[in-house]
Amino acid sequence: MADTALAPSVAPPGAPPTTKGADKELLLTGSYDDQELLDLWDDIKRELGDHQWVFHKQWQRNLYYVLGRQWITYQSRYGGWRDIRMASWIPRPVTNKCKETVQAIRAMFTSIKLSVNVRPNGADPKNVSAAATADDLAPLLHETHLMNQALSEFDFWLCVTGNAFFHTFMDYDIKHGKLIITAEQCTQCQTVTSSDKLAGAQPNCPSCGGSQFIQATDPMTGAPIETRQAKGIPATVVL
Repeated sequence: MADTALAPSVAPPGAPPTTKGADKELLLTGSYDDQELLDLWDDIKRELGDHQWVFHKQWQRNLYYVLGRQWITYQSRYGGWRDIRMASWIPRPVTNKCKETVQAIRAMFTSIKLSVNVRPNGADPKNVSAAATADDLAPLLHETHLMNQALSEFDFWLCVTGNAFFHTFMDYDIKHGKLIITAEQCTQCQTVTSSDKLAGAQPNCPSCGGSQFIQATDPMTGAPIETRQAKGIPATVVL
C-alpha cells in the first residue's frame, strides 16, 4: 500500500491545501536547517550591528559638544569618550558655539509651519470622501499627538545627530484610565459576546446571526459581566 501520510488532504476549490504529518511540520518550521539559520543570523548581525558603533560614536560626541563637554578624546579601551587630562593653567573656551548653532537652526525650523493637504486619489466618491475626512481631521490629530512638542524634539535630534524618526502607536498606559466593556447575550442561542465585538448599527450574533440581545449576567451572582482594559490614546514619540 502506498504511504499517504504525507499527502495533502482534500480541500475545497480555491482553498490552500491542508497537510499533516511531516509536511505540516515543514510548513511551520521552513526548509532551513540549523546551520542555515545561524548563517542568516550572522549575516543580519553583521549588516545591522557591526558598524553601528561608528555612528554612535559620532552622535555621542556631538551631544557632548552641545552640552558643553568639548575637551574630550575617544579611547576605545576605556569605553568611549573621556575628558582630556590638561594642566590647570591651560585656558579653555567657555562659549559653546555648537549649542548656539543648534539653537539657531532649531529657531529657523520652528518658524516653518507644516500643514497637511490631503487630496483624493481619483474621482471616485469614496476617495473624495476619505480625503475630505482626513483633511478635516488633520488639525485634531496634530493636537492629539502633541506634534508641536514632537517636532521640537525632532528638530533637536536632526540637528545634532542627523537622524530622527517619528514612531506612532497606541499608548495603553494605565495612567490614561480604564474602559469598562460589557457583554451581550443572544436571545436565540444564548451566546455571550463582548460588546466591542458587536459592530454596526444592527449587530448580529457571531454564532447564529441573531439581532436580539440582552445584557449578560453572571449565573452565580447575577452581576453584569464586565471586563476592564486600559484606555489607549494615540501617541507619537521621536526616536
